[in-house]
Amino acid sequence: MNLHLHPPTASRSAATKPAPSFPQLSPAPVFDYHPSADGIDSNLLIFFHGLGDTQIPFSQLARKLKLPQTACMSIRAFERVPFLEEEAYQWWESFDITGSPVSHPNPSSTLIKLIGMLDRLTTEEIGWKPEDIHLFGFAQGASCLSELALLWTRSRSTAAPLASIVSVSGPLLSLPTIPTSSRSPTPVLLWTRRGEDDTGKWRAGFERGFQSVQHFLAPRASQEQMPMTPQEWQPILEFWSKLLKSRHPWELNDRNTEESSTYEVRAG
Repeated sequence: MNLHLHPPTASRSAATKPAPSFPQLSPAPVFDYHPSADGIDSNLLIFFHGLGDTQIPFSQLARKLKLPQTACMSIRAFERVPFLEEEAYQWWESFDITGSPVSHPNPSSTLIKLIGMLDRLTTEEIGWKPEDIHLFGFAQGASCLSELALLWTRSRSTAAPLASIVSVSGPLLSLPTIPTSSRSPTPVLLWTRRGEDDTGKWRAGFERGFQSVQHFLAPRASQEQMPMTPQEWQPILEFWSKLLKSRHPWELNDRNTEESSTYEVRAG
C-alpha cells in the first residue's frame, strides 16, 4: 500500500491576493499593481517614487526585479508639483508660491492617506498581513515611507510591524525621540551615496526611530540617483533575501493567519 501526503482539503487556499481597491479614499489613489509572476503572493512590495516623478518607472522596475512570491504596488504621490506642465508629483507641498523649496514640509495629510491604504490592505477582504508588507522608496518617497513606518508603529500598537523598509537617498523628516524599547522593530536598509550623509545625521535619525538599521554607502553621483549597477543593487537584494517569505503552495491557508504544517495521509 502506498501512502501519500496531501494538505487538508479545508485549508487549501488560492495563492494570490485580490487586486487592491480603496473605496474609502477620495480622490482614489493612483497606483499600479502586479501580482507575483510565479502565482504565489506571499509578500507585498510597495514602491514610493521621488519628487517630480510618477508611479510608472517604479512599476516598470517591479516587473524587472521579478522577486519570487512578491506582488508589487507602485503608488503615485497625491499632489501635483506646481509650475510644471509635465506629469510630476510630490508627496507633500515642496515649494512655496515663489518656487523656492519648503524648508519644513508637513507630511501629515499624506501619511493619514497612506495609513488608510495600509489599513485597507490588511483587511480580511484584501488579505495582507502587516508583516508581509515591504516598502521601497527613493529620495522624497524614501522619506515618506520611513515616516509612514514610524507612524504605523505608533498608531497601530496592537498590529504587527511592517516587514521592512529600504530608504534610498531619503532621510527622515522628523527627529525621533523614542525610548529604545518603543522603537519600531521594522528592519531598515538605509542606502546612500557618498556626499549625501557625510555627517551621519540621516543614519542617527533612523537609529533613534528603528531598532535595526543597516547602512550601505554607494559611490558618489552628480545628482540624486537610483541604484544603477548590479553592485549597487546587491545590498538591497541581499537585504530582501533575508526577509521575503517563501512558502510552498501547501502551506497557504486563506482562513488562518498561521501557516499550516498539518497534512492528511491518504492511501492509494
